[in-house]
Amino acid sequence: MDTIATTRPPARQNALAYNLWQLKEEKIGRDRRMALRAQKFLKPLPSGWWKRPVMWAGAFLLLFMARDAFATLLVELIVKVGN
Repeated sequence: MDTIATTRPPARQNALAYNLWQLKEEKIGRDRRMALRAQKFLKPLPSGWWKRPVMWAGAFLLLFMARDAFATLLVELIVKVGN
């Protein structure tokens, strides 16, 4: 893991220099976090990324069709028994 060398803060007697140093360090940290966030979200998609969603869609489609067919058969059975 990379270690980040930070600069040594100036003496506390000089408050303006210390505040400017803090702002500079915060900006460096913010820029580093933004760069890491951009790397995480802009990665290219792996090949075949679409296969899993298509498989799930097919499974739900088959499940829905089977449920609908069963409900239709059940209604027909009830109608025949009622006659």
